[in-house]
Amino acid sequence: MCLELTYWRVTDALLQAAALETGLAVGTGRAFSGMGGFMKNETLVPWTRVAAKLARAVVGLFAFLAVQAQQAPEPGTITWFMPLEKAAGQLQQRYGKPVTYEDPARMWHAEMEVAGTLHGQVVLRVKRHTLAMPQESIDKAPALTAELVAGILYAYHQQNPDQARFRVIESRMGFHIVPTRVHDQNGLVVPVVSPFDAEISVSVQTRTASEHLAALCDAVTAATGVTVQPLNPWFDRYFAANGYLLPQVLTGKERPYMLFEWGTSQKVARDALIDLMDGSGSTLTWILHCGQTSGRPDTGCDFQMAPLQVGPTRRLIFYDRCSNCRPIPK
Repeated sequence: MCLELTYWRVTDALLQAAALETGLAVGTGRAFSGMGGFMKNETLVPWTRVAAKLARAVVGLFAFLAVQAQQAPEPGTITWFMPLEKAAGQLQQRYGKPVTYEDPARMWHAEMEVAGTLHGQVVLRVKRHTLAMPQESIDKAPALTAELVAGILYAYHQQNPDQARFRVIESRMGFHIVPTRVHDQNGLVVPVVSPFDAEISVSVQTRTASEHLAALCDAVTAATGVTVQPLNPWFDRYFAANGYLLPQVLTGKERPYMLFEWGTSQKVARDALIDLMDGSGSTLTWILHCGQTSGRPDTGCDFQMAPLQVGPTRRLIFYDRCSNCRPIPK
């Protein structure tokens, strides 16, 4: 079953983004349950208490969808702050397979610029630079392969010798663009690893999908010392745990249908995340932004997941992995 994102879904997603980030209601007169919907008969909280977290959740959601919402690769160039992130989105649209992107924390001010201020803090971003896509190779590839992604990375490195370096990892989920080298504060090129390369353990417990994801991110934070913050306002809905589709308004009675047992022991975080996604009813992809380029004042990372956008019409796909998805019994 494949569903496209409609206007009302975007509107609801924005409200849920605020609520999941804050645990508070946003202009609804209702408090959020933390489970992908609203609880009834609670009091309204002041907007000023949620504005800061709402900004990060909503901006993160729209930034992710905007990067994915590109036409399939065409002859020409990509000029963007992170061209490889945009290229990953284009490959996903063309081939319908996840290409995740993990960006390192940028420390060299020569490759960054001031994007503005947020809550009195200066926000930096990578300077715009260009990637000329190897269009001939793309046109000849009937399916997405690690060699094709590696060829795009090679072109990027040749054209941008002053930028970070990346490699591609292939998994049963798809392909993952991960950093290998970056400039330090003095401009010297040094090795770097993604936080998702850390080995982690997560205790086996019964949780919701979003709670499993939060536990995984907490384990990465503990293993690396780098705070990894999940910004995934609709994760439980996308995931459809146990094959159950969540209603638009939750009452709290849905939680038993959302629970399942999961954990991992001494596994690379990226592989553990892929294991968790084995139970998802939707094919998801992710973006990891670290350091000040994520809008953070520190070297932490913001982690976002969303369904694929595919084809020339950029359809946002839900529940494509559900063979027997059904509503929760009333």
